[in-house]
Amino acid sequence: MREIWVRTTCHAQVKTTSQRFSPAIVSQSASKDFYRLQGDLYSYAQTKLMRLADLIGFDHNIETSPCNSYASMLTLGT
Repeated sequence: MREIWVRTTCHAQVKTTSQRFSPAIVSQSASKDFYRLQGDLYSYAQTKLMRLADLIGFDHNIETSPCNSYASMLTLGT
């Protein structure tokens, strides 16, 4: 249940902050940091989704690629 809650919370946070963020009123550096943080949240949400799939026994059906491998995501703090 925790994995679903974390994934849902990450996506809600990205959606809410995207609606309120305006790159015109912040520096370029702050804008880059904002988008980097959004990417980190999406990555963490994906990690939790893969963890949930592992818990319920569907991890063998998840497609992995060199930049989205299950082994590398396990080191992100599951």
